[in-house]
Amino acid sequence: MFGAGRSLPRAIVHLDADAFFASVEQASDPRLRGKPIAVGGEKRGIIASASYEARKFGIYTPMPTTLARRLCPKLILLPGDFEKYELFSRLMFSYAYDFTPDVEIGSIDEGYFDLTGASKPAASIAETVRLAIRQSLKLSVSEGIATNKLVSQIASKLRKPSAFELVPPGQEAEYLAPLPNQWLPGIGPKAAAQFNAAGLARIGQIARTPLELLGLLAGSRAPQLKNFALGIDLRPVVPARAPAQSYGEQETFAADTTDEAFVEATLRRMADTLMAKVRQEHKSIRTLTVKVRYNDMDEQQASESLPEPTDLETDLYGKISFLLRKAWQRRVSLRLVSLRLSNVYSGCCFGGLALDGAALRRAAQQRLAEGVDALRQKYGRTVLLRGHDFVLRDRNGGETKPRKVRLRPGFARRGLEAGGRNAKAEAQELKSEGRPGASRGGGSPALPRKSPAYVPLNVHSYYSFLDSTLSIQAIVDLARRHELPALALTDRYNLHGAVEFAREAAQAGIKPIIGAELEWRGQRLCLYVENQTGYRHLCRILTVLGASGGTNREPLFQDTGGLVAVSPSAGLAPLFPGRFYLEIRSPEACQQRPAHLPCVASLPVHYELPSDRWKYNLVQSIRTLTLLRQEHPAKRLTGAYHFRADAEMRRLFQSAPDLLAHSVEIADRCSFQFTFGKPQFPSYTPPDGSSPGAFLRRLALEGLRRRYANDYERRKTQVEEELAIITEVGYEEYFLVMWDILQECRRRGIEWITRGSAADSLICYCLGISNVCPIRFDLYFRRFLNRDRMALNKLPDIDVDFPHDRKDDVIDLVFEKYGPGHTALVGGFSTFQARSAFAEVAKVLGVSEFQVRRITERFPYYTRSSELAEAMAHTPECRDLPLAEEPCATALRMARFLDGFPRYAKMHPCGLVLSRQPMDHIAPCFVSAKGYPATHFDMDAVEAVGLVKMDILAQGGLAVMRDVKALLERRERNAAEQPDPKPPAPAATIEPPASKPRISGFPDALAPWDDPQVWELIASGNARAVHHIESPAMISLCRMCNVRDIDTLIAIVSVIRPGAANESKKLEFARRYQGLSPVRYPHHALESCLRSTYGLVVYEEHILQICEAFAHLPPGRADVLRRALAKDKTEVIARIQTEFTECARRHGRTEEEIAAVWALVAGFRGYAFCKAHSTAYGVEAYQSAWLKRYYPVEFMAAVLTNGKGFYSPLVYILECHRLGIPLLPPSVNEPGPQFTVTHGKIRVPLLRLKGLTRRTADRLLAERERAGFSSLADFFLRVQPLPEEMDLLIRAGAFDPFGQPRTSQYWEFKALCRSGHPPARPSPSSLHHGNNLSIPNEQDGSRFGLPFAPSTQISTSLPRPGVQCPQPSPSSSPPPTPPSATSRAATQLWLLPPGNLDRLPDVPLAEPDRLARLRAEEELLGYPVSGHPLELFPDIAWNTYCPINRLGDYLGQEVVTCGLVIEQRLFHQVTGEPMKFLTIADWTGMIETELFARTYQSCGLNTVRYRVLEITATVEPFENYRGHTLRVLRAGKPRTIR
Repeated sequence: MFGAGRSLPRAIVHLDADAFFASVEQASDPRLRGKPIAVGGEKRGIIASASYEARKFGIYTPMPTTLARRLCPKLILLPGDFEKYELFSRLMFSYAYDFTPDVEIGSIDEGYFDLTGASKPAASIAETVRLAIRQSLKLSVSEGIATNKLVSQIASKLRKPSAFELVPPGQEAEYLAPLPNQWLPGIGPKAAAQFNAAGLARIGQIARTPLELLGLLAGSRAPQLKNFALGIDLRPVVPARAPAQSYGEQETFAADTTDEAFVEATLRRMADTLMAKVRQEHKSIRTLTVKVRYNDMDEQQASESLPEPTDLETDLYGKISFLLRKAWQRRVSLRLVSLRLSNVYSGCCFGGLALDGAALRRAAQQRLAEGVDALRQKYGRTVLLRGHDFVLRDRNGGETKPRKVRLRPGFARRGLEAGGRNAKAEAQELKSEGRPGASRGGGSPALPRKSPAYVPLNVHSYYSFLDSTLSIQAIVDLARRHELPALALTDRYNLHGAVEFAREAAQAGIKPIIGAELEWRGQRLCLYVENQTGYRHLCRILTVLGASGGTNREPLFQDTGGLVAVSPSAGLAPLFPGRFYLEIRSPEACQQRPAHLPCVASLPVHYELPSDRWKYNLVQSIRTLTLLRQEHPAKRLTGAYHFRADAEMRRLFQSAPDLLAHSVEIADRCSFQFTFGKPQFPSYTPPDGSSPGAFLRRLALEGLRRRYANDYERRKTQVEEELAIITEVGYEEYFLVMWDILQECRRRGIEWITRGSAADSLICYCLGISNVCPIRFDLYFRRFLNRDRMALNKLPDIDVDFPHDRKDDVIDLVFEKYGPGHTALVGGFSTFQARSAFAEVAKVLGVSEFQVRRITERFPYYTRSSELAEAMAHTPECRDLPLAEEPCATALRMARFLDGFPRYAKMHPCGLVLSRQPMDHIAPCFVSAKGYPATHFDMDAVEAVGLVKMDILAQGGLAVMRDVKALLERRERNAAEQPDPKPPAPAATIEPPASKPRISGFPDALAPWDDPQVWELIASGNARAVHHIESPAMISLCRMCNVRDIDTLIAIVSVIRPGAANESKKLEFARRYQGLSPVRYPHHALESCLRSTYGLVVYEEHILQICEAFAHLPPGRADVLRRALAKDKTEVIARIQTEFTECARRHGRTEEEIAAVWALVAGFRGYAFCKAHSTAYGVEAYQSAWLKRYYPVEFMAAVLTNGKGFYSPLVYILECHRLGIPLLPPSVNEPGPQFTVTHGKIRVPLLRLKGLTRRTADRLLAERERAGFSSLADFFLRVQPLPEEMDLLIRAGAFDPFGQPRTSQYWEFKALCRSGHPPARPSPSSLHHGNNLSIPNEQDGSRFGLPFAPSTQISTSLPRPGVQCPQPSPSSSPPPTPPSATSRAATQLWLLPPGNLDRLPDVPLAEPDRLARLRAEEELLGYPVSGHPLELFPDIAWNTYCPINRLGDYLGQEVVTCGLVIEQRLFHQVTGEPMKFLTIADWTGMIETELFARTYQSCGLNTVRYRVLEITATVEPFENYRGHTLRVLRAGKPRTIR
């Protein structure tokens, strides 16, 4: 390296201070030495530096301060003192200056000094400097000595702290060779992943790679990178020069702020101070830079240079405003702002003509500035104040009046704030304004009754979707308190709240006026319904506008009969002859009203009291995605929109009382009322020309004869009774429509099960609507059909489950059959829940997305916003969250207010309605996200107006069973086509006995449900992945009961529900079922209905049967009680209790008996199943368990394909390992989308990879259908994926079946890229946005492609999981490709065939080891495939813990076990304290654990901190000793091998 005549080898020392900030603090204060300290922000900041004592507790930089305090409660946290740090830095480097002037200071705590040619050895000098720093400054430093900067820097950092390492000349390459490639400059995490994939994991491998091959990876950086890898670095040590002069100032706010006016004023004040210094030093500047720091520590800045230098701050003010908006690009509050002035010139460079007006003004400004400087220097800054000084003074003085701010067009869309104050100040203001009476249901006190002067005609509810703070109940309460005779609801473009408003208002004795507000030709227009004709016209108008996206259509108002219109535009009057009123909103507008039109005072109401304005501003900001005070075209930041009482309206319009009188006139004209209760049955015309009743009877009797050929006459009685009830209410056509739809489903191969109370009906069973025999399972048909219930128009609906991937096909079928004019989906709303409400409010107050996610991910699940604060106070995971600080405290309080507020309209997930008359005569419709029309009315409103709802539901269990059948049929077909005399016997497939029933019918072909091996699977807790009974609670209950018959399984399906599970009924049911506890009945009259459930109330119909058998309560009232118990309506339950008691007394029941039976009834609160529902699910669960027992491979493949189970896919992967089912990694020749079965193994489909674009997925499927892929090059040429997609395909092992090592694959791919041409990037519309495909990140570098058009037509969408795709033959090797296709793909499509595709670096390449492959699979698929998931944790000392499958040997004892947390659920004990259930897995199995309140309080945080937990617990057996659970005593970090 150094030849003769060359100068001496260089001697470069890299000096790096260890934990510099923290070490300086310890050096300054001896009391801190040896203690864990950290330097960082106190207010939700991060750790900037941590001492090595603190790092032993796991504290690192940057770490959130709150997390650091939690890890080390004794951590001493200090604020940063940068003046002190700069002083120590200068002193530290001064010791280097004692030996050489060539000192390069890279940062405050590290740098280089050049000792080449020094009189003493470099190592000796470096040691002297090191010791001097340690002795005099008490600082620990690391030093590396080498011939260049790169090697010396690596030497100093490799073994910190207190490192001292010398790399002798000529040994640089040898020193670097074994180090990971990330030590080289320019190789970050992304580049390192590419080098690792190419097998160049070490620096030495990079050094030995030919430059032309290295260029495939590094491009133009390859030569420099190779030099670095060889230890060659010619960069000189650059001595520190005098820094370029600049002026700067920064300010860290006391609290994060979103107030742009305040921030701008702060920057202007900085400009005043800095420019005074500029003038004092006779300088001028030309460039200014504004930098902002967000509350999540992210920073952005913007700079601009002036046309010429200046020394006047007034020249900067306009630029500051612009640069602030340019730098502040995120909708997040600010923590720090700074201003820097650079490009400094000597003197003032401004020149101009003498006596020119501009020059004279400039001279005057100069004199004024100098005068201001002199006065402020003599008397202080406050002697003269500018406008921004008043802003800052007002702010410091506490004044918080809202300001109107400027915002250039487009800023609101980008999320920049243009108004408001800091988040804490805003939150305090909101807090101070939140006086009693400002809530949804509160308000001002009632006024004395007067003859009303006006009727409010423009009231908006929260169904205007974040444009009002008033619920329907709050509006009605408001009208009642002010004794209004009438009130109009005019939500924008919708009638979502019309039915609820009409019912609530009528109940309060207030006349409801139905209306809507919309825009026509740019003018506001309110329409009010006079009569039924007007209602139909309004529904039509809203439906048309909803279908056209609000686009105005000229024929819209051709027929407006029955509609009264109010608008400020007189030009709309001809559209409403005799029914138009001109809107007047202010007394001033009265002076200009036309004489020929009646005018009316109509002021919009969006909130109740003036003090509620802040809430309105907040919901507006959520709607427009802006900060609280930020302007937006769709926000109203000025004006009053509160409710005005009668007296206020009289004062406002005292000069024009007729305007108020006309509001009463309009109210008198509007006499429309909803017709509640009358059913709107769909129309059905029988094909034989008979009446619907006769046709239904014929079908029912034919079905009865088919179902009960040997018991026809006895069962006919119930059929006749059901037919009589159906005929009384005209329900025949509804049954026939359902029958017709399901017949068409059968013809199209769509399977279903009928669940819910419809399965109680013998008619449904005879028609084939249900396949559950109501006689066999003793189902109570009066739960579905009873005269009293139907007399109340509580008509039951028929709920049908379809495979989840065929639900849309069923909906399409119904629309096709009955037409969109008579068909619609039921509407609904997305409402605010705890997480969403808090998140949206916090973002409005300026909290960053990252911080919001960090907080909300800790929120307890299934917690209402009203209970959120209390729940979080008792949740250990939330202890470190800043919920008591602003703005989080206000966000939490506002989340409680927003609980249940509708956010936007959406379609009901399963409800569908058919109408006899046109749908828009009954309800307006909007177009849902899926393109289907959906009613403005929700489920309750649809029922109220008489539409009968059908539930088209989706579930994954049916799709699983269907796919298992398809896999078995394919296996049999392949076996028949390719007979094998000695087929391999897969270990995981258990052959059924010879008497095994075949899967020929669905879903009831497996009766009589008496297979002992299936029951053993269920009772032993191995039903995971079996739909309906796979949850931890269900598995435990099945083991506790040792269930062995279908009727008990059906009961268990319902017992687990909240209503039935109250008061420890699960445990009691298990005890009674096994004879461990006696069966007791509160009264002998209940024995007949409760015998099958051992005296416990389990099913919904038990409430009806108890009320009938014991108290003789009318069935209709009993059904009201059932509904009230399900929804916990306390007032209704209390009323029914009185009726129940009176009826029971009349029939001779004693008070003790009544109290005992009512306690049984009242204990059944919460959602529960009826027996028919449980029966349908219980039978389906048994069938699924049968499939899992006898065809586990096919069953698990179908479960993984459909992905609709209780658990994440990782749990099902673990179940596959438990069953001994091997998994195969993705292959390009088996792309999916289904999981396929090959020789007893499950192949993971390639399309499950995260990161594939839709374009690539479509081309892959199309090309694979045409022919198999023969090589990586063949795939590349035909599919043309993006580079990042090829990278992930190689990492996932998709090309491994071709036999090449992955490093070879990567080099071949890079060579192909070099030979190709850049293709067009796919448009966003072509990207697959499904569950497993996403848009890849943009990367630097060219795209590649081919100079020809694709030869095949590419499909535009992926097939649904349930639709079978052409699959390759069951072989682990790729299918053969026709020679002609191969040759065309490999050669003819290239202008010049690429050469050297198989050339590799002449070095041993580092193939990814097993752990690296597993981690790549987890990253790309969500779970490892080629190994057990627990292999991802090789450091855990698994063999030192009790295995899960051995826990049964230690019943009643304390054990220590360890497992991967695969499921966790938070609940509350009877005391209200939180507890947690965990499911953990180790190498031998899975088990449920319980962390009760005390343990959860002390160890709950560890359950979210560690993926693998060490658990100390007591093994608690079930009473039947068929299983056990773990009662956790402690949970924490597991032991490791090292």
